[in-house]
Amino acid sequence: MEGLEKFLLYSTGFTLIVVAYKWLLRRLRKNDIIPDEFPYLFPIERQFLSNIEEIKYEIPFGSNVTISLLNIKHEMVEKIADLDQNKGIYHFTLNTNLHPNGIYFILLATPQQKIERRVELKNSIESIH
Repeated sequence: MEGLEKFLLYSTGFTLIVVAYKWLLRRLRKNDIIPDEFPYLFPIERQFLSNIEEIKYEIPFGSNVTISLLNIKHEMVEKIADLDQNKGIYHFTLNTNLHPNGIYFILLATPQQKIERRVELKNSIESIH
């Protein structure tokens, strides 16, 4: 029982640290304490029991923006967007029915920086079983 209690204690502590870090990062970003000179790819929000992933990103200056879906080997599966965009916050949706279940990466690339986020695509029909 001692090993289980130690595991639960450590996992709870780790979870609290992650939650506090995410809260602080959101708070700092909201209050403009984090510099706005870099593009930002927000955490990916999945619509419950839907085949849509909501992707939100911010561009702090006018730039060419390329958004790609990469597989686990970082090979391009789909180029989602290749646009010239002004400063602002943008949204797009990714239909997960178009791709097999698995782990992918969303890559946001500007001439100055590349950012990627891990996303697990699941077809809601398959994930219910």
